[in-house]
Amino acid sequence: MASATTIASEPGSADRAERYLRGLLHDGKRIMGFGHRVYHTHDPRAENLHQTLARLSEPAATGQQLELARVVERTALHLLAEHRPHASLHTNMEFYTALLLSQLGVPLELMTLVFAATRCAGWLAHAAEQRESGDIIRPRARYVGPAERTDSR
Repeated sequence: MASATTIASEPGSADRAERYLRGLLHDGKRIMGFGHRVYHTHDPRAENLHQTLARLSEPAATGQQLELARVVERTALHLLAEHRPHASLHTNMEFYTALLLSQLGVPLELMTLVFAATRCAGWLAHAAEQRESGDIIRPRARYVGPAERTDSR
């Protein structure tokens, strides 16, 4: 499956973006970097990252990659609206984070580790908050485990 890291650049050129993305959808694959469980209209972090990339972009390679990413983004949004008209799928922060990390020289094979590392503080904060309050942070999740706990706090 293509990751958010590769979606922005995998088509190779703007004229191949639609064919590439249609192929993913045809094969039943997700277009990574789009859709979010919390942000159903748009992910404000994605716009921040997009603006950061625009400021960092040099006219040469970075600018060309950013332009390809913009074409891929527009095409993906159009195709997702066509493919899943009842879903509200918008660009999420991973789409532009992957491009930014690439521009910063982070190797592709380390991208997943970097994504996970950036989330660790949030995961730990959620765990601490849940433990303190006894409430599940994401009420949309449904606990299906044992009704009684056997360990002590």
